Parts: sequence; C-alpha cells; structure tokens
Amino acid sequence: MSDEKTKPPARTEPEGDYQVWHRTGDRYEHALTVRSQDMLGAVVWPMISSQHEEYAHRVTPVTESGRPTTFGDVIVNPAGEAYEMAETTQGFVFDRVDFPPVRTAKMVAEQWEEVMAGVESGLRAGVSFKDIMREAGVYGVKPEEVAEIRKRVEQEQEIER
Repeated sequence: MSDEKTKPPARTEPEGDYQVWHRTGDRYEHALTVRSQDMLGAVVWPMISSQHEEYAHRVTPVTESGRPTTFGDVIVNPAGEAYEMAETTQGFVFDRVDFPPVRTAKMVAEQWEEVMAGVESGLRAGVSFKDIMREAGVYGVKPEEVAEIRKRVEQEQEIER
C-alpha cells in the first residue's frame, strides 16, 4: 500500500452564475449572483469575499440583504435547477425544489421563443413588415429585433435564389 494520499477528483464543471435567493417567511428575494463551480461555492464565496477583496469579483449583490445564506434559502444553478439549502444532523444538503421564480422564467422564455419564431415564420410567409411589427409589438418585441430577423430572413432568401 502506498503512503501517497488519494487526491480528490478534479472539478470538471465549468464556472457559472448561481442565483442565491434568501427566504424571509414565505417570500424569496434574489440576494446575490455568485460566480462558482458548484452550489457550495455559491454559499462560501460571499463569506470569503467579504473578508478578502481579491475574491469580491465573484459576488454580485442584487439586493442589500446583508446576511449569509442559510437553511431554507434557495440556490439556482446555471442550468436553472433550484435547490433549497436544508439542515441535516451532519450539516446541510441541497434538496431539489420546484421554485416558482425559475418556473415562471422558463415559461416566459418559452413564450418569447414562440413569439420570435412567429415573427420569423410570418416574414418568411410574406406577411407585411408593418403587420408583423404591429403584432410583435403587442408581445413586447422591439422594432430593432424584428428588423434584425427581417434582415436575416432576407439574406437567407437571397442565398436560396
């Protein structure tokens, strides 16, 4: 048997932005965005960065919560999965939860994709730019976004000819 200690496996997850939501009663507030490789880092980096300025770039306060992350708070990973920090007899764990702000954001993103696909589809079908602008405006699509899609569609149609 070797005296050499086994090294832990290298981290393979890319760094990403973790949202830290602090719980107050039944309400949650997006308190921090933390650049980390994992959820544990999302809890630890804010504590370290408050004492060591060289790590401050990892933590972006969203509100003035002023408290550390604790049991009952929720961390959303870069993939949009939410985990509640829960207390155990041996410390804490991250339990996967259905978190309404994440669910709402996903629904909005899906609806936005549908609207943008409809803009492109309408332009390809020959619907007038004016009509597309009017309809897209109802959903909050900006004129410059419609113009960018129109430009791309026209370039693709020109190539096809």
